[in-house]
Amino acid sequence: MSNGTGGPAQRPGSPAQRRDGPAIQRWAGDGLRGFCIGTADLVPGVSGSTVALLLGVYERLLRSLRSAAGAVAGLLRGDLRGAAGQLRRIDWRLVIPVAAGVGVALGALAGVIDWLLDNRAEATAGAFAGLVCAAVLAAARQVRAWRVPLAALALATGAAGGWVFGLTAEPIADPAGWLWFAAGVLGVCAMILPGISGAFVMLMIGVYAPLIDALSDRDWNVLGLSAGGVLVGMLAFAALLSRLLDRYHDAVMATMVGLMLGSLRVLWPWPNGVGHLGGPDEVISGTGLEWPDGGEALWPVVCAAVAFALALAASRFAGHSNAGTGPENGLLEAP
Repeated sequence: MSNGTGGPAQRPGSPAQRRDGPAIQRWAGDGLRGFCIGTADLVPGVSGSTVALLLGVYERLLRSLRSAAGAVAGLLRGDLRGAAGQLRRIDWRLVIPVAAGVGVALGALAGVIDWLLDNRAEATAGAFAGLVCAAVLAAARQVRAWRVPLAALALATGAAGGWVFGLTAEPIADPAGWLWFAAGVLGVCAMILPGISGAFVMLMIGVYAPLIDALSDRDWNVLGLSAGGVLVGMLAFAALLSRLLDRYHDAVMATMVGLMLGSLRVLWPWPNGVGHLGGPDEVISGTGLEWPDGGEALWPVVCAAVAFALALAASRFAGHSNAGTGPENGLLEAP
C-alpha cells in the first residue's frame, strides 16, 4: 500500500507514529515547563530555577549549562574537537523547548504580571508563596537521608537568607565598570540558585534602577559589561554547582531548601505583596513584614493554598512523565 508519495503507508499505531507522538508530547511538555519558568522570572523575589526544580528539569538544565561551559573553555583553549564534544552533550531536546517557552512567557505575560503586582499585590504574592512552599517539599524529598547537620544547615541558611533578603540599597548614581560586571555575575548566580530572582539581587546592591536607565538609553557599554558578567557567572557557577551536586548532593539540596525558605520573606503578602519593579524610581516594598488586618488575609491565603495544591500536582505529574527515563531527567526521582 502506498501513501501517495511512493513510500509505504504507515498504519495507525505503527512504530513510527508511536515515536512521533511521544516526541511531540515531550516537546510540548518541556515548552510548557519553560513557560512556567519564564512566568516565575517575571515576579520579583521568585527564581525561575525554583519552578525548574519543582517541574523536574533543574538538574538537566544545570548539566547542559555545565556542558556549555566546557564548550566555551574548549574554544578558548583552541580545542575545537573537545568543544564540539561538549556541545553534543547538551540536552538540546530539553534546552530548545524550555528556552522557547521562557521567551513566550516573557513576551506574553510581562504586562499581565506587572498589572497583578500593581493591582492584586497581596493575592499574587500569596500565590507565589504557595508555589515556593511546594518547591520546598519537592526539594526536601530529594535529600537521601535527612540528618541533624543537614536540617541545621537548611534552617541556618533559611534564617540567614531571610535576613539578607530584607536588605536593600539606595540606587548607585554612577556605578563603576567593575560593579556592572559583578552585578551581572551575582544576578545570574541568583537566577541559577532556587530561592531568589536576579532582579531582586540587583536591587539589593543598588544597580537595578541604573540598569533600567541603561536599557532605556541603550547604553551598550553598560549593557556589554553586564552581559559579560552574566555569561561568565552563568557558565562558571553552573559548572561549579553541578559538580557540587554530584559530590555533595544532600548538603546542596538542604542549602537550596533553606534559600527557598528564606525567600518567603520577600513573598510574604503583607503589607504590599512583593512590591513593584515597573520603573527605575520604584523600590521594592515586599521586604516589610506585617500581620493582615481582618479580611485582608482571605484571598492571599486562598491563592496560596490553590497554588500549593496545583504545584504539588504538577510536580507529581512531572515525576510520572520522567519515570523510566533515568535520574538525569529531574530531581523528582532521587538520584
